[in-house]
Order: sequence, then structure tokens, then C-alpha cells
Amino acid sequence: MKESDWRGLISAVRSGNLVPMVGTDLMRVEVEGRSVNYDHVIAEELAKGHGITDAELVALGTSVSEAALNDVVSVCIKRDGDRSRWDLHNEHNDVCLLYTSRCV
Repeated sequence: MKESDWRGLISAVRSGNLVPMVGTDLMRVEVEGRSVNYDHVIAEELAKGHGITDAELVALGTSVSEAALNDVVSVCIKRDGDRSRWDLHNEHNDVCLLYTSRCV
């Protein structure tokens, strides 16, 4: 990343517009009566929004039902190029807002 990218990232965290994910098992949410890994919920929602299929994730050894956020973001970047990672921040934030109230 360039220095300007880091400044933008830090600014987004400080302003509350970006929530860093430090570990995949730190937070769980209630979805359809079950406790689910927060990272996976976000990954699944982004995969749905981008029309990502199991066929695209097979090279990473996973599927939509098992994918981690990093897997889905990797497919998006492969499809849309490196700058798409910044576009994903807004989508990530929208999904986070939907599920934050369901944290268990």
C-alpha cells in the first residue's frame, strides 16, 4: 500500500467509518437462531452481492457456505482489480451495520 492509502485507512478507522477485523473468531452474531462467525456472515453477504459462486472459490479450497472474508475479497480483487478493495469498504460497513445489533 502507498503512504496515502495508509493515511486514508487510519482516518476511516478514527472516524468510525471502518471497523478493523483483527481475528476471525472474535465476534459471533445470531443468524436464523444460530451463533455464526461474524467474518463469515460478512463474507457470505458480500459474496451474494457480487454474485460469487462456489466455482470461483474452489481454487481457494472453499465454498460460499464456508468462505472467510479474505476469500471473498480475493475473488473480488481478481475480478475487478486491486482498487476494488476500497469499494468493498463501504459494502463491508453496510453489512456490519445490519449485523452489529445481533452480536452474541
